[in-house]
Amino acid sequence: MTSNTQMYVDRLHIIKYYLNHRIRVTSLCKRFNRSRTWFYKWKRRHDVYGNIGLMNISRGASAQPNQTPMDVEAAILEFIEEHPSYGPVRIANEMKRNAITVTPSAVYNVLRRKNLNTRKMRLEHIRIKHGIVTTPSDLERAKDRAKTRSLDTRYPGHIVGMDVFYVGTLKGVGRIFQITAIDTYSSYAWAKLYTDKSARSACDFMMHVYNNSQDVEVESVLTDNGLEFTTHHASKNHSFERLLRELNVKHRLTKVRHPWTNGACERLNRTILEEFYQLAFRTRIYETLEQLNDDLETYLRTYNYQRTHQGKRTKGRVPAELYLLHKKSA
Repeated sequence: MTSNTQMYVDRLHIIKYYLNHRIRVTSLCKRFNRSRTWFYKWKRRHDVYGNIGLMNISRGASAQPNQTPMDVEAAILEFIEEHPSYGPVRIANEMKRNAITVTPSAVYNVLRRKNLNTRKMRLEHIRIKHGIVTTPSDLERAKDRAKTRSLDTRYPGHIVGMDVFYVGTLKGVGRIFQITAIDTYSSYAWAKLYTDKSARSACDFMMHVYNNSQDVEVESVLTDNGLEFTTHHASKNHSFERLLRELNVKHRLTKVRHPWTNGACERLNRTILEEFYQLAFRTRIYETLEQLNDDLETYLRTYNYQRTHQGKRTKGRVPAELYLLHKKSA
């Protein structure tokens, strides 16, 4: 006999005892060690439904009116297949741009139900799905050195931060470095890969930025004191310094051992690491530097023109909106 059946038999016995003997309810409850509330509850059910009213009611799953609709949930899961490094806030913003209204908390709840609520879980899910067994250990060990500081940047092109980021070792190519630049006002970004971090590479990248500045005048460049950007000699006889003078671009230097002065560039390096490299090396095996450079350029187009940015100036817009529409007035 199951527990539910036993409870039904006990209730039926007590109700029948009361109906047959018509004793006081207080005495009945004392005799069977039940409360009067219990008795009146089951007595009312027996009066309305008969003996069947004394059985337990089988309840279905509770309704969840606030649960995300299935079509929206499917859209979220499809979106993170392409952008697993995005968090709930950015996913919600991007979904809104695609005419799907969903809150960040709803996005998080969907990811949590699918055990995808952390970036690491989503990246591992993508790695397994694509059957990639190699892991970019050099990238995993990269440190986040960026610290929040406020830079007095006033308009697009006023200060372009520039930095060198060690990506790792590519089989058949060797060590690869990324030179990164960011317009500190709008967060508009440039990046290119090299096999060294020499002054020659820095000059090539500076021309890459200058020729792809979308007619926005680059007024100054902010770098650290690395030998690819400057020299410690008073003469400043350095190829990168000479190039900046030819382009009429001012060279700003960060204070020694104060990398947060160029914090926007440091943060961009981390974003590219998390949103591009950690995904790219889990979904594709690169054989040449050109292949990786092409995919990096594709990502940067998305970063500049499609990916919403949470900065204090962009406030959910894409960097190109500020960079192209808020140029320095003549």
